[in-house]
Amino acid sequence: MPSFRNLFNRFLAATESLFDRIRRRFRKPLRRTTGIRIVPYRGFGNGAGLFLKGRVVRNPFEAKVRERESPWRNLRATYRRFLTSEVPGVEVQLRWGESLHIATTDDEGYFVFELEALPEQPKSPMVWHRTELNLVTRTADEPTATFAEILMPPTTARFGVISDIDDTVLVSDVTRRLRMLQLALFRSARTRLPFAGVAAFYRALQKGSSLGEFNPVFYVSSSPWNLYDMLVDFLQHQKIPAGPLLLRDIGVSRTVAAGSPHLAHKSVQIKHIMEMYPTLPFILIGDSGQHDPEIYQQAVMDYPDRILAIYIRDVSQPKRDMAVQTIISSLAVRSVPMFLVPDTLTAAQHAAANGWITADSLS
Repeated sequence: MPSFRNLFNRFLAATESLFDRIRRRFRKPLRRTTGIRIVPYRGFGNGAGLFLKGRVVRNPFEAKVRERESPWRNLRATYRRFLTSEVPGVEVQLRWGESLHIATTDDEGYFVFELEALPEQPKSPMVWHRTELNLVTRTADEPTATFAEILMPPTTARFGVISDIDDTVLVSDVTRRLRMLQLALFRSARTRLPFAGVAAFYRALQKGSSLGEFNPVFYVSSSPWNLYDMLVDFLQHQKIPAGPLLLRDIGVSRTVAAGSPHLAHKSVQIKHIMEMYPTLPFILIGDSGQHDPEIYQQAVMDYPDRILAIYIRDVSQPKRDMAVQTIISSLAVRSVPMFLVPDTLTAAQHAAANGWITADSLS
């Protein structure tokens, strides 16, 4: 039976598709190329290759960041995020050093660069690199360039972190339907709350326990790309480490069997990250509300000896907890610790005991 969240996402997808068809039907030909903008998402690479995704849209919604906002204004902002006017079939140019690469947007306006052999290595030791994006065919009212951020973890990284967002970092109450809707529709990036201790724990993991260490953090979520700007602002406002966000296109999910999009999307993105950094071990963080334990269990099967630990925040009922405990027992045989934790501190204490964060950071 479809979960409430999948039904909600499918409703949003159908609504977005309906408005797209209406706009395309009545859009004036003379205004076809006006107001087009490139919206890049944070990418990541390993020095030899990189992955970058983004979207080309017409007059994208730009939220005004305010500390306080009325619920109705937040509802309007959420509504406008899903009324995207994507631009299919246009070419986007990426500049990396002296080399140029071209990608074409799909029916939903998304473009993807997957470069496996960069002709030039990064010239800077910085963790974040900027790359220039341009439309191949521009009009006078469009900016000459857009810049995207690419994460290139340094050689000092001892491990990486892959984390869910909803009910892992961000309080979402996915298991309580009306409460989830209230938070998603009527709250903003400045009024949504993280779980206690998350910001400090993730900063400690990124910093590690040795001098000069920098461990990359990746966020894999089934939330739609339409919420990207809100999630980025939320992480920045709460001082949670920046990292690539790998979200989902709800425009595709409505055609997939119920229940499978969440599992398939996260599994694919985890595989993508693991294969980008084939020698780097990872810590996985999620929650018990949906399928994170099962997804992470599969990651252990696919990448044995590369998962250091799995922390699952307990947000579910006893029946679900029993199912998670069964997975925990199966992974114990493989010497991979998975913990069903009641709070962030419990996970942090285990990380400190294993030398992944400093003991001082527990305070």
